[in-house]
Amino acid sequence: MRRALIALVMLRLAVPALAQVKEMPTCPDGYEQKLVAHKFTCEKLKSVDDLLDGIEEAADDLIGHLKVVTALARDGQLWAEVDNDHPDAQKVRDLLPGKALELKIASAYYEAQRDELDKRDLSKAQEERYLSIVDEVTPLMQRCTRELRRYNATQ
Repeated sequence: MRRALIALVMLRLAVPALAQVKEMPTCPDGYEQKLVAHKFTCEKLKSVDDLLDGIEEAADDLIGHLKVVTALARDGQLWAEVDNDHPDAQKVRDLLPGKALELKIASAYYEAQRDELDKRDLSKAQEERYLSIVDEVTPLMQRCTRELRRYNATQ
């Protein structure tokens, strides 16, 4: 469970880095409904394996968002060094806030899934599956946080 706690700390460190992205748009319609639906679903699911499936799905979604935001932050840094007024540099600056918001929503959903699982007792096999999911997300979260901080420093 130590690795799971470390991953949770990294997730909470990334959220402030997301907040520093300039011109962050507001939450899109449906965000609150998604979290309410998630809570209802968690109440219906009695099986820990069903919750693990949900966490795996949320982690896959989060990983995709992490990769996109990391790539955009790197591109933003590169364009800041080369030519900040280039049209492609402007496209990156326009895309990043929206993608960062999507990442923030995905990370909130992932964290809500994990919070629900933390209330349950896990068998050894279930704990190993859970930790493998966390181990997959943690390095990507660290890399994304690092790139966002670098991007924010160049802006």
